[in-house]
Amino acid sequence: MAERRKHRALRLGVILGALTWQAAAWADGQAVPLDAMTAGSVKVNGVLSEWTAAMTPLNRKVSGSPGTGKDLEIRASLGVDDEAIYVAADITDDKLIRSGAYAATEDKLTLVIAFPSEGASPSYTAFEVDIFHGDPGHTAGAVQIKGAKVAGAQVVEAPRKGGFTVEAKIPWAS
Repeated sequence: MAERRKHRALRLGVILGALTWQAAAWADGQAVPLDAMTAGSVKVNGVLSEWTAAMTPLNRKVSGSPGTGKDLEIRASLGVDDEAIYVAADITDDKLIRSGAYAATEDKLTLVIAFPSEGASPSYTAFEVDIFHGDPGHTAGAVQIKGAKVAGAQVVEAPRKGGFTVEAKIPWAS
């Protein structure tokens, strides 16, 4: 089942990246190219240097205001292999909003994945995958679907000047 989903998503290219970033500012749903990866080519460690695909800026604001200057800037990349979907993000943000509650109003990335539904008419079944990066030394990261933690998922963040990087691995089985 998971293998069939992966191949349909690859064939039709219907994996979309969308960013939800705090309640004050929302980025528009935006397509992010999908990079086919070989197993083991990416280590989920918060270091983005092994990613070969270009990072796509997620910068189309829908509502709210992220602040002035370079207060909020995100670039992201998506990858896939036989086991999982991978997400990489380079985030510039001067204030991290995170608690152990993983609330809807906290900083997070939301990946929307749509698969063709069975049947005669073209329709899709969509899943929203929330990626809550951790706060190093305080709170672990988490991946959730419909508010439930995803078994086997990994999230690793790495601080950098003015922001941080995030990598996530989301198993197809989820």
